[in-house]
Parts: sequence; structure tokens; C-alpha cells
Amino acid sequence: MQRSNLFLPVRGIENLEDGSPVKAGSKVSIPFIVKKDGSKWIPIFTDGLAVADAFHQNQQVIMDNFPSHCNVVTEQYSGFIINPGRGQMDFPKQWIAAAQNYWKKKNLCTQEVDVDGRKLRFGDLEQSSNTDEVTELLSNAMTKIKGARSAYLRYMWQPFAISYVLVIDTTEDELIIPEELRQINFSKFGVAFLDSVKFKSDISYITEGKEPFWKA
Repeated sequence: MQRSNLFLPVRGIENLEDGSPVKAGSKVSIPFIVKKDGSKWIPIFTDGLAVADAFHQNQQVIMDNFPSHCNVVTEQYSGFIINPGRGQMDFPKQWIAAAQNYWKKKNLCTQEVDVDGRKLRFGDLEQSSNTDEVTELLSNAMTKIKGARSAYLRYMWQPFAISYVLVIDTTEDELIIPEELRQINFSKFGVAFLDSVKFKSDISYITEGKEPFWKA
């Protein structure tokens, strides 16, 4: 979705060529669809034919990437309807927020490395209230891990997934993940937690120059 160029119908813009950008300061009127429950949805289209099928007349459109179009979904709208009337799909505001959160964290992962033949990208956690909450949850669980001396937390990106990666410095040959750690629900933070990732090669460079969030 991040790379998709979609058509957003607009009204009332003079001298607008279809697909051209709108000048800064221009007032844009966007048609919307009202469902039976009273909710308002913005129509958006994957191609010009879908636009023609929906409006049956010439219709001004702005073509832009999906993240840019997301900015028009303000409080009064419930989300997008993609290709209304032709295999339509609702894309509610909650999904938009989740997608924006994913793109934001992906952009933080700037350290690209080859780990055991896999292209992965690592990045630092953004400083927010979530960071403190996550590390507090992990710190409580870390005390249950035998031989653990310190722990680091970073973001890890691999195609279609953003996860926390927990790197543990331990004196033990075998790392045993306690149930307290497995049972933590990280979904509310917008990422999936990788509770067990084994690397054959040395990955100390992932934590080089970083401060551990926990020490024994």
C-alpha cells in the first residue's frame, strides 16, 4: 500500500489536470459516501476505469501515493472505501493508523545488514511513552532469565514485518525464554514481538555503541 498510487476524486479546483498535484493553499472539496449507520467514507480508486464506473461522468482526480492520501481522513470520516461499486473494500481509520505506525517504524530502520543470508534492517526505538512501557515490561521478565547479564532492544524490519528484536547477553549456552516474557502482549505498540530468533553469526554489531535498557 505504501507504494501504491491511487486516484482521489476532488471537486471545485480550477485548471486541474487529472493526476496533477494541487497547489499549496488550494481549497479542495472531496466527495464522500454516507453509509446506513451515518458514517462518512472517502472513495478512492485504483485506476481511471474504476473512477468512470463510479461517477459516470468526467471527474477530477488527484493521483498520489496512499500515505499522502491518508492525510485527508480527518475526524469526521471513518476511512476509505476502495473502488466503491466494483469489488469495493473498506479501509477503516484504525487500519490507516496501523499502516502509518508501520511506515514510521520502518523508516527508523536504517542499518541494513546481511544476517545468515537474510537482508535485515535495524533501527533505534523512538523516544516515546511506549518505549518506557515496553522496556519496563521486559525488565520485569528479564529477572527470570537464568544467566542474563544485560539486554538491548531495537527495531528489526524484514519484508512485511516490523518487530522488536531483543538481544540478550548471557552466560548460559542455551537461552530459556520464561513464560512471563512469552505472555507479554505487544500488539498495542504496533509491532509484533519476536520472542525467539537464533542467528548463527555474530551480531554484536547490532548493539555496538548502544546502551542496554536492562542490567543484572
